Amino acid sequence: MKNLLLLFILSVLFINNIFSQKIPILWYLDLNSVSFGDAVIGDIDDDGKLEIVFSTYFNDESIYALNSEDGTILWSFKTNGCNDAAPLILDTDNNGLLEVLLQPSSVNKLYCFNGKDGSMKWQTFAYGSDSPLSAIKQTNGKYYNLYSGDLFGYLSSYNSLDGSLNWRIQADTSISIQTSPVIEDVNNDGKQDCVIASWTYNKNQQNFIRAYSLDNHQEIWTFYVPKDKIYHGATILDLDNDSFKEVIIGSYDGVLYCLNGLDGTIKWTFNFPDYGYIAAPTTVGDLNGDGLYEIVFVSGSKLAVLDNFGKLIWYYDNKNWITAFRGVVLADMDNDNLLDVIFGNTNGNLICLKGIDGSEIFNYYLADDYGKKFEISFAPVIADFNNDGFLDVFVVGGYTEYPAVEKSYGRAYLLTTESRSKNNWPMFRLNERRNPVYPINTTVIKDINLTLNEKLSINSNCVIQ
Repeated sequence: MKNLLLLFILSVLFINNIFSQKIPILWYLDLNSVSFGDAVIGDIDDDGKLEIVFSTYFNDESIYALNSEDGTILWSFKTNGCNDAAPLILDTDNNGLLEVLLQPSSVNKLYCFNGKDGSMKWQTFAYGSDSPLSAIKQTNGKYYNLYSGDLFGYLSSYNSLDGSLNWRIQADTSISIQTSPVIEDVNNDGKQDCVIASWTYNKNQQNFIRAYSLDNHQEIWTFYVPKDKIYHGATILDLDNDSFKEVIIGSYDGVLYCLNGLDGTIKWTFNFPDYGYIAAPTTVGDLNGDGLYEIVFVSGSKLAVLDNFGKLIWYYDNKNWITAFRGVVLADMDNDNLLDVIFGNTNGNLICLKGIDGSEIFNYYLADDYGKKFEISFAPVIADFNNDGFLDVFVVGGYTEYPAVEKSYGRAYLLTTESRSKNNWPMFRLNERRNPVYPINTTVIKDINLTLNEKLSINSNCVIQ
């Protein structure tokens, strides 16, 4: 009996110790607002260390460059407007130095800052945008072409050397483009294209997904089926190994669409019975080491993983309509050489799930650390920021009071993990083309010889309730 009592006491102490352990926060920075624009990382001051760049919403209205080793501010700039679109770091003029680009939402500017000190390199007129800039380097390697949508329905291209306008076309007179232009050769003609989608509150206006050629900025195809608006961009890849690309994107109508890249026709769709709206972007990678891609998306409170034919593998329910509005990022967080799923949610949790089955690796309740309501509508960035051999996670949250935005608040966190992986997630949607396809690591393929039926049998046992 005494032994049982002792065992019980030790068990209680062990459990209490687990739940009293401090969240592994390396540093934090208090802000006057949340960040919806997400972050990008790079050594912008050429000091051999990474910096973190992100922007903030009303009541703070700034872009910040932080020293990642301690969270101190390298420089900041007040845009005097909300900033919902992710910044971008590029060597815009091929001189070996990095610049920072930002297109605010409520200010008609496109800014280019010198990374070292935040001084203005150039600025140009651009309509306000929630559409994160995308970019591709020109064949001569001397500059980039930049692309963005805007709140007036224009798709625009700018020269990174000086911000001059290459061209501007209006996709539609009665819609906004909130999605980033996702850059890929969508129709296999050897030339780069981009895919955008529409956002409108007008119930009489048909929403659409559209592909444009970046060579002559002409429409390739338009898909008019979505019954509601679309906020985040597509993912484009050859998903089913048929040598043709697919376009994967979700809509507020609750449907995840997989389209033929050649002509925009439907290959398959997926939706949950309760039709939770899909606002977050899709992300693709090989989560189980089988040499095939899986799709991660968010539908209402559910975060789900599909196989490359659109069949459900597992889902994780945040419940109570808690969602991950900016989607997920992928990295190996438990040192098993397989990708895991990391995201922040609107309840203030920073969560990591095992990519293979959706079980939790960690779940940090940052709202509890902050001490009051704390929402995360921000996709993390991941790297070894302090060079200690372990991956760290940067995320920003807070709360926006409407209409009294002067009561808003926020906080930026850097947390460490036990992952020794080398795979970073350096910016919103992984790369400057905003096409988050994590390349398959062929060295960890374990079950490439499984038949489709065997996979479906395994998948049927992996639904997380």
